[in-house]
Amino acid sequence: MRAKTIVLCNKIIDIGLIVFVLSVPLSISGTEIGFYTAFLAWIIMMVIKKEVKIPSTPLDLPIIFFWLISFIAIAFSVKPLTSITMLQKLPYFFLPYLMVNNIKDEKKLLMLLQLLVISTTITASFGIFNYLNGAARAYSSIGNHYILEINTLAAFLLMIFPFAIVLLIYKKSLWLKTINGFMAIIIMSSIILTYSRSTYLGMAGIAIIGFFVKKIRYMSLALLCLMIILFLSSTEFHSKIKNMSCDGQERLYMWQIGWQIFKDHPLTGVGPYCIEIEYPKYMNSYAKSKWRIWNSLHNNFIQEMATKGIGGLISFLYLLGAYFLTCATAYKKSTSNDQKGIILGCMAGWIVFIIEGCFEPIFFFWPWFFIMGVCLVIKNLCFAQEQD
Repeated sequence: MRAKTIVLCNKIIDIGLIVFVLSVPLSISGTEIGFYTAFLAWIIMMVIKKEVKIPSTPLDLPIIFFWLISFIAIAFSVKPLTSITMLQKLPYFFLPYLMVNNIKDEKKLLMLLQLLVISTTITASFGIFNYLNGAARAYSSIGNHYILEINTLAAFLLMIFPFAIVLLIYKKSLWLKTINGFMAIIIMSSIILTYSRSTYLGMAGIAIIGFFVKKIRYMSLALLCLMIILFLSSTEFHSKIKNMSCDGQERLYMWQIGWQIFKDHPLTGVGPYCIEIEYPKYMNSYAKSKWRIWNSLHNNFIQEMATKGIGGLISFLYLLGAYFLTCATAYKKSTSNDQKGIILGCMAGWIVFIIEGCFEPIFFFWPWFFIMGVCLVIKNLCFAQEQD
């Protein structure tokens, strides 16, 4: 009975992860159902085994440090009852550990990545459809149900786009290469039609870095050329970017306020989710008449400083640095082209996360946690191969 229950839990975890990757660009509720179903099955399985053990990874200390700083910031928050709601985000960090614990071979990981690219292509298609039907910029919706707003859609698509390229390059079947190439074109088209400046910067970033990787050098060069051609030849493309300068002014103003908040609360910040409370105190009368009061500062780095103090920034940089080193180590130890390609996709996601994070509040972003898990799975597989 015990063995059958463990097998059942493993199957539920597999199904939960499949539901997760199929839902993450399409439905918030579906994403959470998939993850929490798998997470609950994992807990039940550990209890049955009488072995409550979380896999050890290179990100353990950075994650623990990040949460320690978060707890301190909550305790010293200007509104502790408001800040404590951040604890609802805590289970998100268990997604990478769940993946490491349950994904023991490349086939399962590649299957999840393929399903994620498929679901991403579907939401990219919605963005293109809305644009062709008169929307000023691509956004994701099903009927009247709004899924992802413009900048979030753009960030999501660009974070998953490198994996479509990886599957295009490394799949052996010509049929699968063709399908993944077609999906990559749809995703890229939707990215372009969002007219998201931060995403264009992220795209340029991964293209420049990709130029130094032999396997994707020509694709990266083609991507850069496409961006240059669009900017120089398309008057519509150029005018839409130019007309969004007002957003840039407001972001600069947000960052100035964030810096002022940090200077007034340098050690522990004002507390998570308290920006909206403090923000009006720093606005002048002109800004109040022109711009809205925000609950975020549209910059992950400044947000961490303002809400958690200097410790928040250090813990965030520690986590980003540890993740990059994990990717670099896994790439060096990878024994197959598939593994190297997947890690390159993870590193591209890291670049996108950093660049997008300078303009959008995307720290607790489901795709980021999934990509973190992908990196740790490859690292774990490389370690297992070394042991053999």
